[in-house]
Amino acid sequence: MSRNVQSLERGLAVLEVLVRNGPSGVTEVAAQLELDKTVVHRLLNTLQSMQYVKQDANRKYLVGARLRMIASKVLSELDLRALALPYMRHLVDHTKGVAHLAIIAESRAVYIERVIHSEFNIPSTDIGGEAPGYCSAAGKVLWAYMAQRELNELLENVQFRNHTTNTITDRQDLQRHLAQIHQQGYAVDNEEHRLGLLGIGAPVQDYTGNVIASICVAADSSEPHILQSTRDLVLMVAQELSNEMGYMHDQL
Repeated sequence: MSRNVQSLERGLAVLEVLVRNGPSGVTEVAAQLELDKTVVHRLLNTLQSMQYVKQDANRKYLVGARLRMIASKVLSELDLRALALPYMRHLVDHTKGVAHLAIIAESRAVYIERVIHSEFNIPSTDIGGEAPGYCSAAGKVLWAYMAQRELNELLENVQFRNHTTNTITDRQDLQRHLAQIHQQGYAVDNEEHRLGLLGIGAPVQDYTGNVIASICVAADSSEPHILQSTRDLVLMVAQELSNEMGYMHDQL
């Protein structure tokens, strides 16, 4: 095996450890891979210079922006979108609103699919658009199921903006709110991101149980009864889509 190939294999192994374990120090990664700490430190420095990894406030290494961008691109091209479309159409038929499928990219929800009812005339984010993680149904779901260390880092660095008078802009309040979302299994956007829209979203999981996306539907806030009767449907849709992605368990 050439030295270049060996370095590539080791670098990929380092990334796999960070993806699997979350923020980790040099010693932790070296122990996992049974490599010398000097070798691991050199690999991490290279990966950091290319933005595949970054360091948090505790000097631990975690997945960086470039790897997240690649992962988002790959995920957006998988069958998830095609599998989600029938479920999204079902949600839209029920609410006469708009349904989105979203993934996380850095701190924001990125919409990779959208279905909108022909009678729905409220402006909504199109495919490729983004929504803040702290005030959209799709984003709050994705934040609520993050690893705690990653969520703590986001909460430390988030720059809140009052999108509406309902936007949660206090870190402690938001943390409690996200814990409630994780416990109940769904998130509600009570006109927190955009006036005129009420939304509800739930997590989509892959075969490992990881939350890989959120599926949500929004409707006109002047008809709140629609979404009140939609919660169970959104939960069912998210569960069925997760099953199609290989998730076979009942609980997160």
